[in-house]
Amino acid sequence: MKVLQGHPVNLAFPIIGRVSRNGGRLCLRKDTIYVSEQIRRNLWGYAGIVVGKSMNEVKFMGGKPSVFGLSTTDLSFLQEGDVILLDPTGLVTVLWDADSPHNSIFVTDTCNCK
Repeated sequence: MKVLQGHPVNLAFPIIGRVSRNGGRLCLRKDTIYVSEQIRRNLWGYAGIVVGKSMNEVKFMGGKPSVFGLSTTDLSFLQEGDVILLDPTGLVTVLWDADSPHNSIFVTDTCNCK
């Protein structure tokens, strides 16, 4: 499992989403986390943003839940189609690696709710 550490901004609760590096259709962005070295102008609709920029440029993210300050090497681990978790502590965890043949989903019919 890949875990990266960045600096959180406007991240009050954990967010899970699919990684997109090329934008994508507007109607599918609500479940998508945009990952890039550069900040785009049109960030409307994304669940969250992961960028490699410094705090000075975070103001352009428009109040979106974000993690910034990751290195170019760290950002290269996040590929199109991965599913990641953004934690309020700034941790970025890869839950589903699109390039890995070793992903699994655990399903049970037993509910642990009380």
